[in-house]
Amino acid sequence: MLITRYTPFEELPEFLTAEETHTWLHLGRSTLYDLRRRGDIPSSRFGRVVRIPRGALQKFLAGNGHEQGQGNDSRADAPGGGILLGHAQFDGGTAGVTPPHQEHHV
Repeated sequence: MLITRYTPFEELPEFLTAEETHTWLHLGRSTLYDLRRRGDIPSSRFGRVVRIPRGALQKFLAGNGHEQGQGNDSRADAPGGGILLGHAQFDGGTAGVTPPHQEHHV
C-alpha cells in the first residue's frame, strides 16, 4: 500500500517505515528522527529494521491536540521554521508543541 499524507489513519498499516511515517506526518526526515530520538514518537526494531507502530502515531497526535481526521492535508510548513501538526505547531526544539494562536519565541 502506498502511504501519502492524505491516507486516512484507519488505513495505515500496524507498523510503518520511517519513510511512510514522515510522508504521512508531512515532516522532514531529520525532524522525524529527532522526534524518535527524544522519545516523542516511539519506534520498534525488528532486527536491523526500524518500524513506527500506528498506535505510537495516535498517541503522538493526541498528545499534540490533533484530532484524527481524513488524512493530513492541513499540515504544512509553519512560519518561523516550525511544522504544523493539525492544529498544533512543533517548533523542532525542546519547547515542544504550542497552539498556533499563541506567540512562541525561541
